[in-house]
Amino acid sequence: MLRVLLATHHLANWSGSELVTLELAEELDSSGHSVDVLAAYSSGNFVERWKPPSVGFYSKLLQVPPLSHYDIVYCHHSMLARLFSAQPDEAIYGKERPVFVYNHLSPYERFEKPAGFSEALMADLILANSPETADEVRSFGEDFASVKVMPNPAPKSFAGVRRQRTPGRPKRLLVVSNHLPPEAMRALDILSSHGIDVRRVGLPEKPRRLVPQDILDADLVMTIGKTVQYALRAACPVYIYDHFGGPGWLTTENFEKAESTNFSGRDTPQQKTAEQIVDEIIDIPETAVEAVAQCPERFCLESWSRQFVELAGKPRDAASLASGMKQLSRQMFRCEENVLLHLDAMYDHAHGLEQSVQEAEAYRIAYTVESARSASLLADAESYHVAYQTESARSASLVSEVDRYRLAYETEAARNASLLADAEQYHIAYQTESVRSASLISDIGRFRVAYETEAARNEALIADAERFHTAFRDECTRSAELEECCHKLSKDLDVINKDNLMLRDNISSLHAIISNRKW
Repeated sequence: MLRVLLATHHLANWSGSELVTLELAEELDSSGHSVDVLAAYSSGNFVERWKPPSVGFYSKLLQVPPLSHYDIVYCHHSMLARLFSAQPDEAIYGKERPVFVYNHLSPYERFEKPAGFSEALMADLILANSPETADEVRSFGEDFASVKVMPNPAPKSFAGVRRQRTPGRPKRLLVVSNHLPPEAMRALDILSSHGIDVRRVGLPEKPRRLVPQDILDADLVMTIGKTVQYALRAACPVYIYDHFGGPGWLTTENFEKAESTNFSGRDTPQQKTAEQIVDEIIDIPETAVEAVAQCPERFCLESWSRQFVELAGKPRDAASLASGMKQLSRQMFRCEENVLLHLDAMYDHAHGLEQSVQEAEAYRIAYTVESARSASLLADAESYHVAYQTESARSASLVSEVDRYRLAYETEAARNASLLADAEQYHIAYQTESVRSASLISDIGRFRVAYETEAARNEALIADAERFHTAFRDECTRSAELEECCHKLSKDLDVINKDNLMLRDNISSLHAIISNRKW
C-alpha cells in the first residue's frame, strides 16, 4: 500500500481539475492505497458530499504532514510551491522524498501554468492533458521538455456501461455542457420537436456529477472536453460542439486533430447554424460509431494510476545539490510561495467578485422577469381601469334598476302577503274538499262497478231485443202474407159457398184454422 497526497487549488464544482483530482483519488483508494486530498479552497459541503470515508482531506497548508510521509505527491496549480519552504531537507531532497507529479490541464488558464523554478527542480513526472497544453508547458524551457500527455483519462466505471450503438436516427441525446451557445440551444429545441429525447447535464440546470448511467441510456453525447473520454470508454458516439465551435461528429479521420486540443472544439473553431446541427445529429454516421468502438489505453485512468505506483516503487537516490544550492532553492521556494499566496489572495478577491457578479446576474434576471411581469400587470391594470369605468357606468344603471325592482318587490311583497292569506284559506278549503272528494271517489267507485254490471246486463238485453226485433219483423212479414192468402181464400170461399153448400162445414173449419193461425 502506498501513501498518496493529491493537491489541488480548489474543490467547488463537478468540473475541470476537481473531477480529475476526485477520480484519481477514487481510483487509488479503490486499489487499496492510502489517499489524502489537499484543497486550499472548497465550497460549502461539496467535499463532504463526495469524499469516501477512507480518503483524508486537508483544507489548510499547515495541516499537511511532512511530504516524506507520502510515496506519491500529485498536484495541480503549483500547489506544492506553497509547501516546499517549510519542508525539512529530507522530505524534498533525501532518499525518502516522494515522487512528485505535476499535471497541467489548460494551455490558457494562468492557474495551469508551471510555477517555474520549483517544478523544474522537483518534478519527477510532468503531465499535460493534451498536445496543445504540452506545447505550452515545453515553452517554459528544457526542464519541461519531458512532459507527457495524460489525456484526461476516464474511470473504468464508464467501461462497465459499454453497449452496441448503431448508425441512423437516435432516440436519446445526452448534452453535457455548462456553456451551450444559442444556436445549440435552438437545435436542441428542434430535435425535441422531432421526437428525440434530449437530456441535459450542466448549467443552467442544477450542477451534478455525470454518472455512467447517463451515458448508458444515451445513443450519442453532445459535449466537449473530459466528457468525450467518458463516452469513449462507454463506446458512445460523440458530437463535439460548444462555445468554441467544433468539428461535429468525432470520427476516425478527425480524431487526432480533435484530441490535440483536448476535444475542446478549438481545433475547428467554426460556428454552425441550429439547422446544420440538427441535420448532422439526426443521423449518426457509421464513422462516428467506429471512432468509439475501441478505447485506447491512454484514456483509461487505471492505466495511469498503475504508472504512478510503478514510478513510486523504483529506487530513489538523494538529490545531489550543494548546500549553497539548497539554500538558494529555499529562497526561490519562498519567492514562489509569496507570489502564489499573493495570487491566492487575488483569487479569493476574484472569487468574491465572481459571487457578487453571479448574485448581480441573478438579481438582473429577477429584475428582468419582474419588469416584464410588472409591464404585464400594468397593461392588465389599464384594461381593468377601462373595464372598471365601463362597469361603473353599468353599475349606476343597475342601481337605478335595482331601486325600481325594490319598489316593485315591496309592492309585490304586499300583494304576495294578501295572496298568501288567500292561499291559506284555499288550503283549508282544499283539505275539506279533499276529504269530500275522497268520499265521492269511493261512491264513484261503487257506482262505476254497478254501472259496469248494469251496462253488461243492458248489452245482453239489447242483444236479445235485437234478436226479438228481427224475429218480430220476420213474423210480421209472414203474417201479412198469410193475411193476404186468407183474404183471397175468403173470396174463394164465398165462391165455393155459392157453388157448394156442402163444403160449408169444411170452410168453417178451415176458417177457424186460419183464424187460429192468424193469432
